[in-house]
Amino acid sequence: MEGVVGKRKDSLYVSKRSSDWLKIVRYEDTEVFISGYRKDEFGLLVQVEENGKKRAAGIIELGIPPKHKKAFYNIAKQLITGEDKNFVYLDPVLKAKVKFRNWTRNNMLRTPSFVDFVL
Repeated sequence: MEGVVGKRKDSLYVSKRSSDWLKIVRYEDTEVFISGYRKDEFGLLVQVEENGKKRAAGIIELGIPPKHKKAFYNIAKQLITGEDKNFVYLDPVLKAKVKFRNWTRNNMLRTPSFVDFVL
């Protein structure tokens, strides 16, 4: 389930947003490996581990506080394995906890949001 809708018992349906009907989204969380970052607009490339192998899972753009970005860049300098026009690639040893809505059909994280680094 993606979530639930809560409504006032005596409310009527209207075809626009209303404080009488509330959408409550169900989020999942998981731990991901940071495998790189985007050069222009900030975004972390992430992977998940399945059956002992890592695979691409998406890009985290949301929820990363400035102090976490600064700490990330200081550590990432030591983990660079390559780069191309758009991305800098890292040895995927840094982990983060993310919350997300669900998995897409392509098995990627839907709207992932950073929660914290994992030690």
